[in-house]
Amino acid sequence: MAKIIIYQSRTVKYLISTVLNSSSQANHQPFIVAEVNDAIREGKVPPKSKMPELIPRVATALHVFNHTMGELLAGVPASPPPTQIAKSTLENATDLVHHLDSLSRKLISITLVIAYLL
Repeated sequence: MAKIIIYQSRTVKYLISTVLNSSSQANHQPFIVAEVNDAIREGKVPPKSKMPELIPRVATALHVFNHTMGELLAGVPASPPPTQIAKSTLENATDLVHHLDSLSRKLISITLVIAYLL
């Protein structure tokens, strides 16, 4: 079983213990490629995506938060979280980042409509 470092601070390396299947690894690729291709066809500057950088950071934050809150709610002192991040946590982080991105796009659209009406 391969280990992939998804986030490393000065003191701790957080790892995901299973290699993601090809569909999980490719989740970001079509999103980026489609937007870049559209921008090139329209003669615009291609967009950059921060998702590949944000997802591991959000996964690490969710991992630490879930571990710490689980122990505190159980009434025990919080201990350092394990360095293994579950695949489900990475998938949840991916869903959260995609959801927040879609909300951001909706807010931008609404703002543009309001600005046009003024």
